[in-house]
Amino acid sequence: MICENIAIEKSRNLNKHLLEKMRIPINGVREQAISDDTYYLLLELLKFRHFKRYYFEFNYDIDKIMFLEKKLEQVDPLVKKDMDKFLNFLQKLTEEYD
Repeated sequence: MICENIAIEKSRNLNKHLLEKMRIPINGVREQAISDDTYYLLLELLKFRHFKRYYFEFNYDIDKIMFLEKKLEQVDPLVKKDMDKFLNFLQKLTEEYD
């Protein structure tokens, strides 16, 4: 059980670290992959990631689930917009080197 908790914590930190890196533009290398708004919404959803693993009962916190559903609805178009923007950046980059 201790090892499982350590593995979950490492996984959570890796995902958070990846999100942090995706929101930072690297001058002369790449643009920001996700906006700050997307980052904060995804962080909120990331907190919920292991919910299913530990809650096998049916006494779910409906308010929390509704809150997360709202966050998911907010982040969905932002992720699509951010990915389109980043793909356009990559497309321009490849055109420059062709």
